[in-house]
Parts: sequence; structure tokens; C-alpha cells
Amino acid sequence: MFDRDLSIETVEGLLTSHGARLRSLVGKTIDATWVAWDLERDEWFVDEAVIVDAGESSLEIVCWKLSDIVLSWNAVDRAQPPHWVGEWGPEFKLVWRRDAIAALREVVGRRILGISVVEYLHRTTVVDDRRNPANVGRRNQTWLLHGLEFLLEGRTLEVFNALDQNGVTLEPFAGQEFRRVHV
Repeated sequence: MFDRDLSIETVEGLLTSHGARLRSLVGKTIDATWVAWDLERDEWFVDEAVIVDAGESSLEIVCWKLSDIVLSWNAVDRAQPPHWVGEWGPEFKLVWRRDAIAALREVVGRRILGISVVEYLHRTTVVDDRRNPANVGRRNQTWLLHGLEFLLEGRTLEVFNALDQNGVTLEPFAGQEFRRVHV
């Protein structure tokens, strides 16, 4: 099961823990992708891992909280119902489904040319502070870990934090509020 103590919230932490293994994926072809599928609702269950198989490696990616990512390698037993992130209970009918969503189907068979860690510049403004009214209007900003970007032959895949759940897109996030650190 997913170990929340392995949750990473900075680029530096992610590169220290997983940089070498991520770099080892460069040059490999994506053989398959996997997501948890909710049979009752017939849809992707976004709270479980997104799995990318390339060569001998199976990279499991979970985005949760506002900016945390947990990566693991070859840890998910796809012969068992999804329960890596949590014990979902009998009300959930979940299975691992191969290449289940369009964006992931599109990347199968493509070679990985590079990988980047994506950060998002999170900005906030205090609009109400009864304890300290002088804070109203104060602005804060911080770079948050947003996801992983896979530069592929003819395509880019991003697995990202969609506010405490996984998201995937083939359209790279753009703008000054996003920055990338090449692995």
C-alpha cells in the first residue's frame, strides 16, 4: 500500500529520491498505461495511481493534497483490485484497466525523449482576517510541485495534481505560472 510518508512536495525532494530512475526511462518506449476503473460508474477513478510501463519499469504516480506527489516503482499488483492508495471498501467496484483513457492510449508506443518536473506558482490574497485586519490584501506566492511531464516522440504527456487527485493531459501547461526542471 501507498506510504504517505514517501510523499514529496518539492522538486529537490523528487529529484533526490527518484531522479536517477526517472532518467533511466529516457529512450524507452511506453508499453502500456494503467488506471483504476470504477465499474459502477464506468469511469476513471482519479484517486488511484496512474501507471506508466516502459521497458522493465512500472512507474506509479499519485498526486494528492495541493502539491504532493508519491512515486513508486513496480509496487502495484494489477492482478488485485486497486487498493494501493486506500482501502476503498465494498461500495467501490474497481479494477485496473489498461490504456483506458484517450490521452493515455495516445502515448502507448511512443519513445520517451525527456522528463521534466513541473511546478506551479500558487498565488493567494488574504481577503478576510478578523484576528489581524492588517493582513487583508496581503499577497503570498509559492512554487508548488505540480506533476511530471514526459516529452515523447510527437507528443507530450503530463500527469499532474488536479487538486488532490490525478489529472492527465496531452496539452502542456503554459504561462509564467508554470516552470519545468529537466530531470
